[in-house]
Amino acid sequence: PISRLRVSRDGARVALIAGVDRGRKLVVGRVRVVAGQIRVVALRAVAPGVTDVSDVTWDSPTSLVVLGRVGTPPLPVRVAVDGSSVAALIRVGLELSLPVSLAAAPGRQLVVAAESDGQAVLFRDTGRLYAREARGYAPFYPD
Repeated sequence: PISRLRVSRDGARVALIAGVDRGRKLVVGRVRVVAGQIRVVALRAVAPGVTDVSDVTWDSPTSLVVLGRVGTPPLPVRVAVDGSSVAALIRVGLELSLPVSLAAAPGRQLVVAAESDGQAVLFRDTGRLYAREARGYAPFYPD
């Protein structure tokens, strides 16, 4: 089953999360119009080392950020759309929190919503640490 689907800002590609429980993985594909119908084609799993993927967002035209496990508790992981690079975004600030969703956009800082001390909190990635910003649970950047 598909639990999340995100279309790239240019509308040409999709990223989706497929599978159940710890078997959820990141899959990317292209959007095409075939006989007047929108189709998703050329689906393929990328970043097989990232498991238990729970959220995905487009960071740039060529990269995604997912919440998943890379032999660690769930954390943000940047993945190239072709799977050629995978980098866990390990920073100080989230270690006592459980990340639940995220938002990214080209030229903007990554925002992570997490459960921290029984509260929904938004953290902003400064590049060095995840800075606690405000209470909240559903970060987004408008398209």
